Amino acid sequence: MRVPVCNSAAPLEADFDIMCQTLVGTSINTPVIINDQVGLSRATTASVVACLFKDFQINASFEGLVETVPGVNLDLLKMDRYTMDPAKDPLFRGEFEVVKTLVSTLKDGAAAKNECDKVIDKNGTPKTGGTGIKQLRENIAESKLSYEIMDDAAQAFLKMKIMDNIHKYFYLIVFTAYIREAADLARESCTDEQKAALTLSGGRCAFLETN
Repeated sequence: MRVPVCNSAAPLEADFDIMCQTLVGTSINTPVIINDQVGLSRATTASVVACLFKDFQINASFEGLVETVPGVNLDLLKMDRYTMDPAKDPLFRGEFEVVKTLVSTLKDGAAAKNECDKVIDKNGTPKTGGTGIKQLRENIAESKLSYEIMDDAAQAFLKMKIMDNIHKYFYLIVFTAYIREAADLARESCTDEQKAALTLSGGRCAFLETN
């Protein structure tokens, strides 16, 4: 599926829809191959979106089943408990003013940012625990640190790139919040009759997994 995303700009709402519609109906272990012309920013952005969608599938389908397994520490499976190194510069942690306003406004905004940051880091460079070649969040901070030493022409270009990447990061957090809400709604979508017939011993409904 082709998604016409600009090189550094944030995906449009329609782009998120295309990616989600492409993944709807796939199983959790279906391989997803993503590429762009260079294999940097756009491919990494799409990979983050795909990982968040896969996380939605797991959260919506398997939570009830996992809870029936003795000895499983459920806290270890919670993506929103992710914490970055507090010694990092606030910019590298993504603490931009517009992002802080978003986090304070969204329902469970801090948890959505934590989950988004974890997926970004896993898709990032090895220094942040990832296996990729592009760090979508820390790249913004690196660009801001380079801004002052550039000439006027380079500063104009870099300013636009920084704004585009903050916009992208903002949208990824919003998408994460949406995915988290969708997972909650999916888990609770059973009718009372279905719950009575399909409820697991842990109290969760197995409807999604059995259908």
